[in-house]
Amino acid sequence: AGSKAMKGMLCFGPLLESELLKVPHHGGQLGDMRVVREFIEEVGCKHAVVSTSAGYAKNRELFEKLKEQDTNIYMTSDHGAVIAEETEDGFFIRPFCRRP
Repeated sequence: AGSKAMKGMLCFGPLLESELLKVPHHGGQLGDMRVVREFIEEVGCKHAVVSTSAGYAKNRELFEKLKEQDTNIYMTSDHGAVIAEETEDGFFIRPFCRRP
């Protein structure tokens, strides 16, 4: 979802709240950052997974917003593939395999 889709979803307000967000577009070109920031605030995620390769140009504003909310960010370029398991205490995220 880019900012146009995010803007459309904002009408759901508190229903967007989530512990885990799979960051769209590899954390890159998302569109209108004002809308993206508002969407991230509504979601209020504790964990974010970004599927990307090393050296990929990420959107600095997005990552600053996630860090501002104390979101744990898991980059597949750094962590390798990850597994998100839902437990009674929330999501537990761990590497699927260790990076060499």
